[in-house]
Amino acid sequence: MSHDIRSRHKDGARHEIVLAGRLHADAEPALRAALDEAASQARVVILDVSGLESIDATALQAVVDLVKRVRPRGGEVVLFGVRPTVMRLLELTSVDRLVAVLATREDALATGA
Repeated sequence: MSHDIRSRHKDGARHEIVLAGRLHADAEPALRAALDEAASQARVVILDVSGLESIDATALQAVVDLVKRVRPRGGEVVLFGVRPTVMRLLELTSVDRLVAVLATREDALATGA
């Protein structure tokens, strides 16, 4: 499996996207489309990355761009289920300082409720 990007939950304040596999440059158009849709519909965008094996700089930039879109409106980006290898990359790139990294889906869904 190269990558899987799908919306899983929507309500007035939150939009959840499941990211799985390997998000590299070839996934960037689909990732941006999903993130743009979420940003236009919700204040809080929740990314379930529990199935994410790896992410490259292009995909990380799409997440950073999402943060830049939702923050001015008082929104935020929340990740949960982060694997150690993905967390290391988030820390190396300081993306972990831009997004909330939570342990569980329940914690993430409580954001913006």
